[in-house]
Amino acid sequence: MPLVTVTRNYQVTLPEEIRRKKGIKEGDKVVAKLDETGKIIITVVRGSIVDETFGSWKEEVEGIKYVDELRKGWERRKERLGV
Repeated sequence: MPLVTVTRNYQVTLPEEIRRKKGIKEGDKVVAKLDETGKIIITVVRGSIVDETFGSWKEEVEGIKYVDELRKGWERRKERLGV
């Protein structure tokens, strides 16, 4: 298991083996969160950041309503633009 160092800007570099196995390239987005045991979980975002992070709001009804309203707004805008 590779050891990584946290820099003074609180950044870490993912080891090459992990980047290669997961297909992570420069500029890719990841989500970092804590699981119920306190472990840090880093997940590569493939597609919409809203869809990838949506599960973090499962218990928060207000968060779900907010995301639904965002999606409706984007759909209305796409219709107006003819996209």
